[in-house]
Amino acid sequence: MFEFARLTTLHPALVHLPLGAIPLATIAYVMATLKRSERWLFVGDVALGFSGVAIAVAAAFGFVAYFRLDWPGGLGPWPLVHLVLGVVTTVSVWLLIAARWRNQRWLKQRAIESPRLSKPFASAGTAWNWALASVGISLLAAFTGYIGGEILVFHGGMAVKAGASGTLSPPLAAKERPPKTLNDAMQHLRALWASSVGTTSQATAERPKSSDFARVAQDARDIQRLSRWIVDWAHNPSASSTAKPNKPDLEMEQLAKALQDQAVRLEQAATQHKLGDTLDALGATSRACADCHEQKRWQQHPAPLARSQSTRLERPAERR
Repeated sequence: MFEFARLTTLHPALVHLPLGAIPLATIAYVMATLKRSERWLFVGDVALGFSGVAIAVAAAFGFVAYFRLDWPGGLGPWPLVHLVLGVVTTVSVWLLIAARWRNQRWLKQRAIESPRLSKPFASAGTAWNWALASVGISLLAAFTGYIGGEILVFHGGMAVKAGASGTLSPPLAAKERPPKTLNDAMQHLRALWASSVGTTSQATAERPKSSDFARVAQDARDIQRLSRWIVDWAHNPSASSTAKPNKPDLEMEQLAKALQDQAVRLEQAATQHKLGDTLDALGATSRACADCHEQKRWQQHPAPLARSQSTRLERPAERR
C-alpha cells in the first residue's frame, strides 16, 4: 500500500530537475547573446520550458511536504520562507516563459507584416533580456534551494524523518513474507531499525504521539519475526535455495535470540508509551545488532579503515 507520507519525499527529489535546468537556460541565453546564435537561443527556450514543467510539479509536492510534515519548532519561520520563495521562483519562471512566448509571436507577426525588416537573427539579438532575467531567477532558485537543503533538511533533521518515512524504509519494513536469504533478512532488519530510530528521534525532538509509539511497537514485532527466522536459519542446516549453513551455527542462533529478546523489550516499552524506556530498549536493540556484526559480519569482512591502520602499524616492525 502506498503511504501518503511518502509523497513528502518527492519534492526534494524532483526539485533537483529545475535547479539544474534553470542555470542551463541561463548559460544558453548568455551564449546566444555573445555569439548572436539562434541555436543557443533555442537551447535556452527548451531548457526554460523543461524548467517550467519540472518546477511546477516540484512546487506541488512542496505544498504537500509543507502541510504534511511535522516541522521541528526550532526552525522558526524558515519552512514558510522556503515555501514563499519557492512559489515566487515558480511564478517567475512561468512569467519568463510567457514573455518568451509573447516575444516569439510578435517576431513572427512582424516577419509577416514587414518581411524586409525581418532578419534571421532578430530574436537572438535581444537575448540579453532573457539572459538577465534567467540570471535573477537562478540566484533566487539557488537561495531557495539553500534554505531547503541546508537549513530544513540537514540542520532541521528532516533527513532523519525522510529516512524513516521515505521511499525505501516503509516498503521493505512492510513486507511480511519470509526472507529468502540471510542477506534478505538483514535488509528488512535494517529498514525496521532505521524506521524505529527515525521515529524516536522525531519523538524526542517534539512531543511523542500515539502513532509514534504504535509504529515503533510494530517495528519491534517485525524485528522479532525476522529474528525467529534467523534462529531457524542458523539451527536447521540445509543445502536448499535459502543458502543455509552446512552445519548449525550456534553463535548466530544465540545472537539472533538476543536480538529477539531486546525487540520484545522494545515492543513492551512502546506499548506502554514510555519514551525513556523505549529509547533505552532501542539502544539495547541497536547494541544487539552491533554485537552480531562485530562477531560475525565484521570478522569476515573487515573495514578498509581497520585494514589500513593495521598495515601502517605493521610497517615499522617489518622494517626492523
